[in-house]
Amino acid sequence: MTQLIGILSVIAILILIAFLFWPVLRDSSGNDFYRTGITKKKERQTREEFLLRRIADLDLDRDSGKLSAEEHAELIRPLREELDAVVGAARADAESADAGKTDGRTRTPVALLFLFAGMALAPALHAAPVAVEGRIINGTTGQPARVEQLELLKIQEGMQVVETLKAAGPNFRFTPIEQAGAPLLVRATYAGDSFISVIPPVERPGQEALQTDLTVYERGARIDDIEFHSGLQISRLREGLDVTLVYAINNNSKPGRSFDISDLTFPVPADAKELRVSVAHQSGGMPVTLEPETVTGGIRLKRALRPGMSELSIRFVTDTHIFKDRVDFTKDLLVNRGDGRPFFRVLIWRPADAIPAITGGNGTELDIPNLGKAMQVVYDEDEVIYEFKAGGIWFENPMASDENPIFDHPWKSGIGVLLGLTILLLFLSILTGSKFRLTRDEK
Repeated sequence: MTQLIGILSVIAILILIAFLFWPVLRDSSGNDFYRTGITKKKERQTREEFLLRRIADLDLDRDSGKLSAEEHAELIRPLREELDAVVGAARADAESADAGKTDGRTRTPVALLFLFAGMALAPALHAAPVAVEGRIINGTTGQPARVEQLELLKIQEGMQVVETLKAAGPNFRFTPIEQAGAPLLVRATYAGDSFISVIPPVERPGQEALQTDLTVYERGARIDDIEFHSGLQISRLREGLDVTLVYAINNNSKPGRSFDISDLTFPVPADAKELRVSVAHQSGGMPVTLEPETVTGGIRLKRALRPGMSELSIRFVTDTHIFKDRVDFTKDLLVNRGDGRPFFRVLIWRPADAIPAITGGNGTELDIPNLGKAMQVVYDEDEVIYEFKAGGIWFENPMASDENPIFDHPWKSGIGVLLGLTILLLFLSILTGSKFRLTRDEK
């Protein structure tokens, strides 16, 4: 069905082109194409003037007696016939021009309709049904693998399951679907863990299959193979703070095994609101939303992280401009303080002028490429307080902000309105005094 729509859209575009340019193509046949318009009109006028002068001369010769009535009638008859033909041709061309204008006015809306229809339906050419196929590999053993469940997902208004295959592998193929711009994912369930592969988009029209390899891993990565680094991004809102804790977790296990973080407690304030947690792996890049479990002192996450670098993001909002970051120094893994290393977080704040006051830690300014100013905060105590006493306000979407840095008081807004009206009246008075007029040329 989609291919049919795509073909019809192409036909509509071709009809549009023919509809617009057919008069030009029709006029280009024959030599008359170069003799139309003003040139042809001038030739008729010149011929008409010549015939009128010739008829007038014959009338004078008759009146003066140089020509008899019979001779005059014989000579003037072909001239009058030719004059009638020239005048008739001019009248016919004028009527044709008027009809052409009307036809052009009629043609324009229809042409625009075809154009918009073609533009709307053209993407259907790239939405032809494609089949997602590939194979499953066990990254721990390097051998082909079978999984308990394999799902094809479409990211469109949430994550929608398109098709599910039970006990799939090592090779798989889903039923062809229409890829109408929405990203596709393949999710495998293996040993209770989920593994996701992002499907590359269609590279060319008419492509019938999309290839992807999905790698799954056994559990059992050792703690010695895991490395944690953490960052902190705080945005100053009108009322409160937008806080994002970022953990860069590097799984260096050899051979590759997934690392279960279900037993780790990530610190989150008890009064945190709008809690959102996601994790993204370096191979896919697309974050996956996680459902946190609230426990004493923070949250826990049921997730196994595959080998490589994963980024865990914990985002929430506070009601005040003070954020108390508590850490548990007894958890060497989370704070990464083995071998006598101090624990620190890299802090990024927004906006740039909202520099926080820090209690319980020491900050060293950094300049990170593509991010700007930052701060390395070494935690001297297990609780570090970030207080945003002053500075600007951060808006995630500036277009949705009602903050006006220029007219930030009612009296300023009133002066702005009066100034605008004064400029408008001044312009109108200048325009009126200049006696400038617009006239329509009726020729």
